Amino acid sequence: NAQVQKRLDDALAGLAAEYRKRRVALYTDAGFRFKTEKVVQADIPAMVRRNASRVAPVSAAFAGIAQERSYGAEELVGAVSAMVQTALRYEIPADLSGTKNTGGVMPPPKTLVLGQGDCDTKTALLASVLKNWPNLKMVGLEIPGHYLMAVHRIPRKGEVFIEYEGLPFVMIESAGPAWLAPGAVGDATRAYLESGNEFRIQPM
Repeated sequence: NAQVQKRLDDALAGLAAEYRKRRVALYTDAGFRFKTEKVVQADIPAMVRRNASRVAPVSAAFAGIAQERSYGAEELVGAVSAMVQTALRYEIPADLSGTKNTGGVMPPPKTLVLGQGDCDTKTALLASVLKNWPNLKMVGLEIPGHYLMAVHRIPRKGEVFIEYEGLPFVMIESAGPAWLAPGAVGDATRAYLESGNEFRIQPM
């Protein structure tokens, strides 16, 4: 009886492990990740990786403008940030699109077509456009109720930045609707950072 019970326990454990594996794969394929064991959320870095090539024409247009006006990398990042902040209306996406659960985030091409998005949706678009410059290092920053990003460069005096893997990353508020230059953040973000509370850094 003990041997039969052990085989049964082993079989059930194997089924449970396989279920967890397939469950994770299902959500990953749909663009989600597990925040906790029972909570899933949109995977912004994965969305950026999937959509960078889809918004490559936007990147090319900005590259052309940068070349015409002799912009450097810093001005280029600022120009794309300004477009995302001010040209797209701030609007929280619906949780459902037809029968699909969006996780409250729209993919970058749809964000451009509709001309709207919230903090994580706009960050996904901004990072997807910038992803087409392979030498630019970026991270996503998740704080409670808000999502923004940061790019690797040496910060100037007064700019808000973090350190990740020994490198400085200057923060960018993607949401708008106000124009904030890279290194400037909103009052709520600054207050949270100064509180010393933890936040999640997600490499892009």
